[in-house]
Amino acid sequence: MPWSRMLLLIVAGIAVIALTACGRSDQSHSGEKQNEPPTKGENSGGIVAGKIVPSITIGKEQAIFKLKNQTEHIKKFKFATDPAYSIEITDNTGKVVFEKTVAINDKAIKLKQAEETSFEFKLPDQLQKGTYTIQASLNSNPEIQVKKEWHKT
Repeated sequence: MPWSRMLLLIVAGIAVIALTACGRSDQSHSGEKQNEPPTKGENSGGIVAGKIVPSITIGKEQAIFKLKNQTEHIKKFKFATDPAYSIEITDNTGKVVFEKTVAINDKAIKLKQAEETSFEFKLPDQLQKGTYTIQASLNSNPEIQVKKEWHKT
């Protein structure tokens, strides 16, 4: 009887240790990343503290310059110069083929958390097929710029 009781206690102890180890979620298994911030280039899908995210969307006849507040604070942009924003398009040799500055009535833009604003402009008709780079700049303090390459077909 004592051997069977001893064997029962050993099996029960091993079972408790095994079940405790299986339930732990703070260890990484098979190379999984856990509780690590996203690396550069990864999108966490949430608010990125301290970032105003500029983007350009290019259509057939127009482009849209957007700014999105991905911070936890309200951001205010005061315009440093009279034109609020400017657009520059260069061809694949670096030659400027289109330039435009736009003034707006407001002297500042205020963006709440996760809010965005956009500026639309018509693309020039005279652009031939080819590869171009478009740069949009918000002439504010701080200045915000974004560049994008695209192929006009």
